[in-house]
Amino acid sequence: LGLRFRSRNFTRNARAKCETFRGNRAELFVDMKSINVLGAGFSGLSTAYYLVEAGFRVEIFEKGSDVGGLLQTERSSLGLVEAAANAFIATDKIVEISQTIGVPLEASLKSSRRRYIYRDGRPRRWPLGFWDSLKMLFRFVFCRRRRPENNESVKTWGERVLGTAPTSYLLSPALQGIYASVAEDLSASLILSRFFNPKVRRKHKTYRGSIAPRSGMHAFTVGLRDYLRSKGVIFHFDVAAIPLNSPTVIATSAPEAAKILATLAPQISAELAQVRMTPLTTVTVFFPPEAGTLKGFGCLFPRSEGFEVMGILMNGYIFAGRVHGSHSENWIFRGVAKTDEELKALITSERKKLYHRDDKILSMKITRWPVAIPCYDLEHEARLSRIALKDLEERQIYLSGNYLGSLGLSQILERNFELVERIKAK
Repeated sequence: LGLRFRSRNFTRNARAKCETFRGNRAELFVDMKSINVLGAGFSGLSTAYYLVEAGFRVEIFEKGSDVGGLLQTERSSLGLVEAAANAFIATDKIVEISQTIGVPLEASLKSSRRRYIYRDGRPRRWPLGFWDSLKMLFRFVFCRRRRPENNESVKTWGERVLGTAPTSYLLSPALQGIYASVAEDLSASLILSRFFNPKVRRKHKTYRGSIAPRSGMHAFTVGLRDYLRSKGVIFHFDVAAIPLNSPTVIATSAPEAAKILATLAPQISAELAQVRMTPLTTVTVFFPPEAGTLKGFGCLFPRSEGFEVMGILMNGYIFAGRVHGSHSENWIFRGVAKTDEELKALITSERKKLYHRDDKILSMKITRWPVAIPCYDLEHEARLSRIALKDLEERQIYLSGNYLGSLGLSQILERNFELVERIKAK
């Protein structure tokens, strides 16, 4: 009996010591799962979201005074003003995050499905004639090498696969509206290869096209910030010197990432410093309600048509409740050199050419981005092949941003999800 009693005591003590060891090990494991995120734009916040969901402890460091980066929304008496993107492409991941953080999304209006390209003096829903359309279809179906090749521009690919007219009046203006660059400067491999891969982005079954919060895109990033805070994420704003302690996710622009990596990874830093950033100016213009004669998502402009504007968005026909007693348009220009008065005169002139009428400008909001988006040119294609991300990730330093091959918000979100999966695996 005595032996059995001592044996039971030994077992209890052994179990207690084992539980203590497990507890200490768990605490050590939690410490090992701490990670810093540099940057509180969409890339940084979405990466932090997936890290938190994976059980990591996260701290976010931001040079600015608020979250969102390019995604900023301003409210005026005439309607909302978006500084950059006005919507997401509806995907499962976007909808899942919005439901988790409690920021409801609304679908775009049916009128937003009408999109225009300017040709021969007027905006057209389909800029190609019957024979050009037929030839484009024939060329695409019977082309043996549809997949983009390395070191091939979008213009070269388009003329090879689709033809000259479809490239000039369809492909080039469409991509110019997204990448703010002309077809001869863009890399076909970087931009078009994903459409030929078996793994494609899953679009959401309920929503079709664009989705956004009713109160604007900045509401999504604010919702992410509040949700992350509720999960224990610590935010540091107005940070002058950003710490680079392993493990760290650098979710900044390419120029900022180059500065951060200057000492730790000089070769990668040198490559990122060479990324060409496209400056942009967005102008939200409010007119009287009767000025909204072109009802649709917006209009794009081929270079051959002689317009300086790359594209115009018709805010009141994309989402409900964005405009109050007026008509609102977003004009997007390359560069930031023009003054307010020059922009006003240019918009008045080009709008008269587009609509063949004069409308009074009620209000204008101008946003200039000297460092807006990376140029996805052939040099950038070669540059990405030289950046050794695996070597950097072996040192527990990770990169996230719109310069890594994914420019659209939904694509960036998918890339950040895959990044966190790799971090979890380590």
